[in-house]
Amino acid sequence: MLHKVVVRYKNGTVEKGTTSDFAPNRTTFTLSHEPSVAGEPTTISYDELKAIFFVRSFQGNREYRDQKLRKPEGTIGRRFLLTFTDGETMRGTALGVNLSRHGFLLFPSDPGSNNKRIFVMHSAVKELRQEE
Repeated sequence: MLHKVVVRYKNGTVEKGTTSDFAPNRTTFTLSHEPSVAGEPTTISYDELKAIFFVRSFQGNREYRDQKLRKPEGTIGRRFLLTFTDGETMRGTALGVNLSRHGFLLFPSDPGSNNKRIFVMHSAVKELRQEE
């Protein structure tokens, strides 16, 4: 299956493209850059990343503000408040946070978000607080 992704590196760099070989238990994945960017597919190491955002569209909506306080409806898992090392925060649910892997999947609290899910790298997390 082909997924639209926005890849955010720890150094602040952002790349957009698609992937069909992402797996949480691997250490790399292949990014095919969005059509407006020329170039061959790139193998990306999880060690370099802050997070991989699985998105509905590459454009998103700059005017939209996520409803960070909204309780997710129909989701399973624990609710978390995540703070990245760069200060960005987000709320969502996760089924499990396995520290033996590179990261974990977070499902945003706001169903209207452009992000469908986010693979968060443990090394980019400043604080992960479970909420009631």
